[in-house]
Amino acid sequence: MNKLLAMGMLSLIMIGITQYFDNSELNLQQRFEIYTRKYGKFYGPSEKIFRTKIYEERIKLFEAHNSDKTQTYTMGENQFTDLTQEEFESIYLRRRSYQKQQFENYVSTSETNLSSANWEGLTAIKDQGQCGAGWAFAAIGAVESILRIDGITDKDLSEQQLIDCDLESQGCEDGNLDNALNWVLNNGVTTATNYPYTGKTEACKRQTGLFQIKGYQKVDPNQMQPAIIKSPIAASVDGSSWIFYKSGVFNRCSFEEFNHDVLIIGFKDDGTWIVKNSWGQWWGENGIIRLPKGNSCGIQEQSFIAYA
Repeated sequence: MNKLLAMGMLSLIMIGITQYFDNSELNLQQRFEIYTRKYGKFYGPSEKIFRTKIYEERIKLFEAHNSDKTQTYTMGENQFTDLTQEEFESIYLRRRSYQKQQFENYVSTSETNLSSANWEGLTAIKDQGQCGAGWAFAAIGAVESILRIDGITDKDLSEQQLIDCDLESQGCEDGNLDNALNWVLNNGVTTATNYPYTGKTEACKRQTGLFQIKGYQKVDPNQMQPAIIKSPIAASVDGSSWIFYKSGVFNRCSFEEFNHDVLIIGFKDDGTWIVKNSWGQWWGENGIIRLPKGNSCGIQEQSFIAYA
C-alpha cells in the first residue's frame, strides 16, 4: 500500500512539473504574441519560429542580467528584442565611421558652477524607424533646441529634408553631424509638417519658409558642461551595445567606431550625461539613456553645438 501511495505521489509530482514547464513555455509564446502586436510585427510561419526563438533567448538574457544586483542598468523589451545583433546594426546604425576632423572648438564665454542641467522635454522624442539616419535626428535636434531656447520657433523641423537633400551624406545609409549642420547653415531647414518623415531616402524636394542657424562649432571635451547649459549638443557615439538598454546608468559601452548620433540634453550631479536618442519612447527611459560622464561610447570626441 505504501509503495502504491509513493508511486501515486511521484506521478502527481511529475504531472505538476510537466504542467509547470508547459505553462512556462506557453507564457513565453503568449508574451511573444503580445510583443508582436505591440510593435506591429507580422511574420510568416517559418520566420515566426525563428523570431520566437530569438525572443525567448532575449527574455532569458534580460532575466539573468536584471537579477544581478551589481548591474547599474536594466535590460528590457523593445522593438529590437526579436532581431539579431547583425540586423540591428545594419538597419538602425549608420554604415561607416568617420575620421576625426579639425574644427574651431567651442569655448564658453561665461563661468558656471552648475552641477546639473536638464533640457528634457525641450524637443520631442522621435523615432527614426528602420532608417539609419540618427545623424539627421541629432543634427535637427540641436537646431530645434537652439531655435526654441532663443524664441525663434517651437516647430518640429524636418529630418527628412536632410536625408533627401544633404548630398554629402547618404540618406538612411550613412551621414555625419558636420555635413548635416553645414547643410542647414547653408540652406536652412523647413518644418516637419511641410516636409514629413517617410523613413526612407527619396528625391530632394525644394522648400520655402526655411529656418536658419548662424553657425555651429565642435565642442571641446573640457567644455561639454558649459555648452550643454547653453543648449543641447549633438554627438556621435558607438551605439552597438545599446540595443536592450531599459533604465539606469549604462556602463557597458563599447567604442570601436562612430555608428550613431544622439543629442546630449543634460548632466546630473551623480556624474552622468542625459542623452536623447531617436529610437522612440519604447526604448530606454522614454527615449533617453544615461551614461557615465567622460568619453562613454566615444560621446565626447565628435560633439557639436548650433547657434541661432
